[in-house]
Amino acid sequence: MTTKTTTTPQVWVGCLAAYNDGELHGDWVDAVDADDLRESIEEILKTSPIPNAEEFHFCDFEGFGEATSHLGRYSSVDEVCGAGALIEEHGDRAIAWMSEPYNFANPEGFDDASVQEIEDAKSFAMDFADEMGVSLDDDSFLVIDWEATGDQLLMDYFQADVNGSTFIWRSV
Repeated sequence: MTTKTTTTPQVWVGCLAAYNDGELHGDWVDAVDADDLRESIEEILKTSPIPNAEEFHFCDFEGFGEATSHLGRYSSVDEVCGAGALIEEHGDRAIAWMSEPYNFANPEGFDDASVQEIEDAKSFAMDFADEMGVSLDDDSFLVIDWEATGDQLLMDYFQADVNGSTFIWRSV
C-alpha cells in the first residue's frame, strides 16, 4: 500500500477475503459520492484473487484530517462519503468541525455552526469588540487586556487546529 496525498478525501478499499488470505487487493478511491464508491467497491471485489469475494474494509483514509479518528475499517459507505463530501465542499473548516465526535455523527449541523477561522485570542477579542460597536481608537481611561479578554470569550466556543489554522464555532 502506498501513501497518497490528495485534496479530495479518499479511502483505500480492500477486499476482506484477500486480506484474510494474506494478500492485499484494493485501491484508492474518492470518498465523496456514495454511489461512485459503491461501484468502485463492486469492481474491487469482482477483480479479487479470491473467487466470489463479498466483503470489503477501509484500510486507510486520506484528506479527512482529524475526522479520520471517527472512521474505521467497517464504517458505512454513507458515513464515509458524508464526511468526504462536506470536506470537499468546505475544506479545513469542515475538518475542524468534524473533529468533535458529536459533530461528525451529525454533519447536517455544519451549516448552522458558523465555523470561522481566527488568528489568535487577542485579534478575536478586538474583532468581537469592533463588531459590537466598541471604539478601539478611543483614548479613554479604560485599559483592556485583549489577550485575556479573548481567552475568556473563547471559552464559549469549540476550537480545533487544522493545518496551522485555528477554527472556532459555537455549539448549536
